[in-house]
Amino acid sequence: MTQERPAHSLYMTVLFCDLARSTELANKLGDEVMFDIVTRYQDICNTAVSEHGGYVAKFMGDGMLAYFGYPETLKNSAAPAVRAAQDIISRTQEITVSGETMSASAGVATGWMVVADANMGAASAETMAIGGTVNLAARLQPEAGRGRIAVSMETSQRLDPNQFSLSPLGTRNLRGFAAPMDVWVAQPSVQGRSSSLFIGRAAMLEKLDAVWGRAQAGETACAVLSAPGGFGKTSLAEHFLQRVLDESDVFIIRGEIHRRDQSFRAFRPFVESLAGVAGTHDAETRRATLAAWAPEDALPGLEVLCALNDTPVPPVLRTEMIQAALRMTLAARLPRTPSILLVDDAHWLDADSASLIAALPDALTEHKLMVLAARRPEGTALALPDAETIHLGSMQTDEVDRVIDALDTDGSLDAAARAQIAERAEGVPLFIQQITRAVLERSDRALGENIPPTMVEALLERIGNLVDARPLVEAAAILGTEVRIDILAQMLGIDQEQVAQQVANLVRRSLFRPAADGSVRFDHALVRDAVLETLLAARVRKLHGEALRAYETVAPERLASSPVTRATHLMGADRVAEAIPRLIEAAQAALAIGEIAESVRLLRWAENRLVDVPADNSLREDLELSLHFTLGLSLVQHRGFSDAAVAEAYERALELCLKGKRSGETEFQIAWGIWAHYMVTGDIEQMTAMSRRMDEIARADPALAVLAASVRCLVCCNRGDLEGQEAAYAETRRLYVPELHRLQAVTYSMDSLEMATLFRVHGRYIAGDLEGWRAAFDFSREHEDALALPFLRPYIHVYSTAPYTYAHSDVAYRHELEEAVELAGATGQPFWVVAGHVWLAHEHVRNGPIEEATEAMEAAVEQMRSIGLSLGRVYHLATLARCYARVGRMAEAEATLAEAEDGITAGRDLLYGPEVLRLKAEIMNLNGQPRRAAAASREILDCLDAADSKARKMGARAWSALIAGSRARIEAAQIGPEAAQARLDASLGALHEAQDAGHPAFVSARRALELDF
Repeated sequence: MTQERPAHSLYMTVLFCDLARSTELANKLGDEVMFDIVTRYQDICNTAVSEHGGYVAKFMGDGMLAYFGYPETLKNSAAPAVRAAQDIISRTQEITVSGETMSASAGVATGWMVVADANMGAASAETMAIGGTVNLAARLQPEAGRGRIAVSMETSQRLDPNQFSLSPLGTRNLRGFAAPMDVWVAQPSVQGRSSSLFIGRAAMLEKLDAVWGRAQAGETACAVLSAPGGFGKTSLAEHFLQRVLDESDVFIIRGEIHRRDQSFRAFRPFVESLAGVAGTHDAETRRATLAAWAPEDALPGLEVLCALNDTPVPPVLRTEMIQAALRMTLAARLPRTPSILLVDDAHWLDADSASLIAALPDALTEHKLMVLAARRPEGTALALPDAETIHLGSMQTDEVDRVIDALDTDGSLDAAARAQIAERAEGVPLFIQQITRAVLERSDRALGENIPPTMVEALLERIGNLVDARPLVEAAAILGTEVRIDILAQMLGIDQEQVAQQVANLVRRSLFRPAADGSVRFDHALVRDAVLETLLAARVRKLHGEALRAYETVAPERLASSPVTRATHLMGADRVAEAIPRLIEAAQAALAIGEIAESVRLLRWAENRLVDVPADNSLREDLELSLHFTLGLSLVQHRGFSDAAVAEAYERALELCLKGKRSGETEFQIAWGIWAHYMVTGDIEQMTAMSRRMDEIARADPALAVLAASVRCLVCCNRGDLEGQEAAYAETRRLYVPELHRLQAVTYSMDSLEMATLFRVHGRYIAGDLEGWRAAFDFSREHEDALALPFLRPYIHVYSTAPYTYAHSDVAYRHELEEAVELAGATGQPFWVVAGHVWLAHEHVRNGPIEEATEAMEAAVEQMRSIGLSLGRVYHLATLARCYARVGRMAEAEATLAEAEDGITAGRDLLYGPEVLRLKAEIMNLNGQPRRAAAASREILDCLDAADSKARKMGARAWSALIAGSRARIEAAQIGPEAAQARLDASLGALHEAQDAGHPAFVSARRALELDF
């Protein structure tokens, strides 16, 4: 029996066995005979379950319910459960009464369930497991048929195909389960090598080879493989054995967690296997088989070891008998040729077995023996003399890649999925394999949030033998990635020094890892996740409440500086209405330092729990308004203003704002977000309406005037009103006070002055104002430094650099765009990744081969479509259309140009209207129009005249310069290159002032007859 323990959620395997035809046999044989049969059957069940590390929970007449994975956690509970079921079935078939041979069948299911001691102190005391897994095992048993074992799908996935055979029973409708279930028949096969994957570890293999070399030379040599669970100790040992020996020269002893308190118990299966003593034989047959194999003087001690001597033996004498018998047996039966004794799971050895194994190197000096032990840092000590200890650490990056390659044979995992697998597994070989397999089994190839079922038990086994340290580990799991000793002590209500001692012990066991600041963390995040999985909801709430009180008592400054810490424990304690404002605060802080994905995660967490706030008062609406507005801010940085989710968040916030009759800055903030969304998606009507509304609000609240002015700056630029843009920019700069307005960038996802300046960079370039363009560019970078807000950097560097692509430039700017794109990717800003790719494609158009440039521009425009980005699209479409024309894809050129012209007609991107017309004329010229035909030439020149008229009206001298260059190229075919160049020089001379002569548009235009732009 186990001591009383609190209820936990456990992942384990349930075995349900039943004696076949019991009612029929009772009627035929009588109750007295049937009682004896059931008694023998129950003895068989108890023995088989115990031998395989299980726990008999209850008998129900001739039915038996057993748990594997309780009270001792097993790293794979399915395998011993199926082996125990097979032993029960085989041994039951040996019962024959009145010509009737008994038979049994079994159902086995694996999964989560709640386990606790029930009715403690009462006559009906038992261990109770509640959950669908228990019911499933009971429903599977009748499906099996006599003498067979039916297993669930989850159990079948846990069985090594090299050690078990599986055959499908098909899909069955089981009583009490809504959905049909796949059922399998399982049969243990001759135990072979594991099918575990082995990659890398070359340096460790070399060390093992060196130890093996000493053994071959006649020295008894020892090696120890040491690492926590999951690091591949057994796989490394098996791979080494396969390299150096035949199976007949390998001997294996295994420690078992459920046998670690039984003297010499690790040697019993070792002896029985070598002697050929089968567990299904009766006692006399087993005794005779053992006698035929064992050295004569060793037989009495081996009989005691194998439970074949019923004579009571005092404990001290028993230990001496078995020890002497094993020494004699090993000396006589181990070969004198080179051989290896593998001691697997040595940390679970019983103390007497460990002591005997440690003495073997000195006792078997005439044998060429290598003792190889695989163990964890904790558990039973094994003092092998002069052992080469090999510590297995995390896999290197190249080894991780090779493991994933070996499993992803068809290359279906992209780089992002591989990176996520590597990050979550943290270099642990077992975790890499199991997480990769779990991802490959998903149709979307996504990394699920839950621990893969095949990993659960391996993780739980690392925490399953903690005994008194269990409360500390659970509290640590609640605390998260930073576990402070003083907080733990306060939560547990015990002395801090005592907690430090327990923590130090867990560090030695590789469960915890110390940090430089004196705190600790779990050795692997998945171990912490596994601990949390075992806690019931009531326990989680209680622990979070204790954590919050501990922080308030010991470290209130931590709660003040880290709203996410307070929010986490408030949320865990189900104090949701208090937690959500702290999550919003934490999300805003994360956004300010560029941790955009974290900001979105916190807000989505708050959004999911909003339903737990009562809806019968205004508090919920206030929280929802603040939440959706902040979510809009974060999504802007994560996905860009064009994303539909951004509009959804802002529009819901506006709905709540108007419903609650909240105006002023609250409404202004929301209107800003909606305006920006419509701005980049090209909804002119809505964009204008929101701009006007912000002006109205700003008139009532002058503190918002700087923001409203920056909005007008953008609107004027987009409309091609460069004079209005300059006026709005001047107002923005006049109103901007850094001490007052800098932090508005966090609230609005953009600094008002920086945004106005970036659009001024474009406006001054297009105006042909060289000095103004350079000054705006320099100021945008200076202001960026003053702002010190990392999340703005990709936007600033992409958009300020973009004007270089409008014409040919002697400045090498591509690396600037590439770095901005890389940074946007690293900080989780795909919107600016796309925007950066668009301007990189334009750079390719200016400087690369036209075929490659066309592909790049085509891909960039398609990316814009995919995220709904419309701002500037008419210009990008017109550029793509000209690329199509240059490579002879004229039909696509005309269709793409028509789309660009439709945008201009609808009032979008009017700033680019003259350039779209210029590019149209270029396409007409490339369209096979006979250059000798006066009418065709006139049509092209008329198009250029219209373009120049628009450019002059808006003061876009850069566009006029490029238009003049296009005109010169067309006229050169009629009046000759020299005359065309002369006209061009005259036109450009009239366009610019002396100080603007070095403007890239003017420089490019002067070279129009040699450049293609």
